[in-house]
Amino acid sequence: LSSADLHFAEDLFVANRFTASQPDATRLLQHSSNTLESLQVCYGVFTASRKMTTFTRLSQLELQSGWLCCTPMLLRMAPNLSKIEAYYGEADVPAGMSYHKCRRANRDYQIAHGSWRELAYYFGSSTNLYLLSPLCHIRTIKLDSCGGDDDSKPYMLQSILSDTRPIHLELSGFLESNETYLDPEWLATIVKPRDPPLRVLGMTMKVFVLDESGEDMVRMMGIAMVSVHEPT
Repeated sequence: LSSADLHFAEDLFVANRFTASQPDATRLLQHSSNTLESLQVCYGVFTASRKMTTFTRLSQLELQSGWLCCTPMLLRMAPNLSKIEAYYGEADVPAGMSYHKCRRANRDYQIAHGSWRELAYYFGSSTNLYLLSPLCHIRTIKLDSCGGDDDSKPYMLQSILSDTRPIHLELSGFLESNETYLDPEWLATIVKPRDPPLRVLGMTMKVFVLDESGEDMVRMMGIAMVSVHEPT
């Protein structure tokens, strides 16, 4: 196989730990370790074992819904990865680890053993990328919550951009009355000088309407106009 699209049943996915019935993409595809180039997985995991299969030609990885965020696993599984998409659901962390402890473990492993040489593209939520924490240059980054909950903060984006130094950055999120990418704290993070410098920047602010009466649309459009013309 050169390409695989694996969608497992949600009830088989057990967050934070491995079980005997856990769907393991690497075991299913181990006989394609020398040919697989593209992999899409929904509600699946990759087993952290010493006999873990390495897919030497795998360059594109798409993760949907539930997945276990363990950078060492992904580095061992796909050392030549160039494109990552992680959306429609936030990553889980291994059992017994907090969110920040998992991120620190991901970073410590890369400091000790190295990371990908370079990634060409990332698409997904900023919280997923912050947790994955690749310590390498990513040429193009497109951050979008994709309909899920994305509790990203300016300090998270600051860490992401400092580590990855993209030259093409696109930000897409829902416009809220109390926070927007146009606020000074977000803008200062985005425009901070880095090497290589950011060359392309795109921003999309989405308006979420709660009712069909028209009043909510008017309110949100008012917030949009204030955000664009009078950022605070």
